[in-house]
Amino acid sequence: MKILKTTAVFVAGGMPLYTYVPRKARNLEARLRATSENLCKLVTLTGMTKSGKTVLAGRIFPKETAVWVDGGTVSAEDDLWNSILVSLDGFTDVTKAQSKHTTSTFGGEFEGSAGLPLFAHAQAKISTERTQGRDGEVPPVFWTGG
Repeated sequence: MKILKTTAVFVAGGMPLYTYVPRKARNLEARLRATSENLCKLVTLTGMTKSGKTVLAGRIFPKETAVWVDGGTVSAEDDLWNSILVSLDGFTDVTKAQSKHTTSTFGGEFEGSAGLPLFAHAQAKISTERTQGRDGEVPPVFWTGG
């Protein structure tokens, strides 16, 4: 007889290898497996606490290949859909941004010369420029909340 560690027998939150009890008399595994043939079904398992509901479902629908939603985290319809989207690496929010800008430029030149006492020459140039615009849309940012 092989001696096993208790951690190998009682796998908290995991799939038991040595203590799983198939429900052959009630044909539960086959009935649950048959639901996978109809992709429009939502499967709900009910029963007394610690009766093996999660282990049964995990055996037929491993978390790697199915979407699991913990009922304790759902208090509104949005919670359900957000949980499903997160499981499928979907997005729940889309953010778009635009920005406005204004640019003002002021410049000038001054030129002058002086000669004999009655002759003086001065010239000035002043320029201003103002531009306004709107930058294009920034691509959407997708959040995958969690």
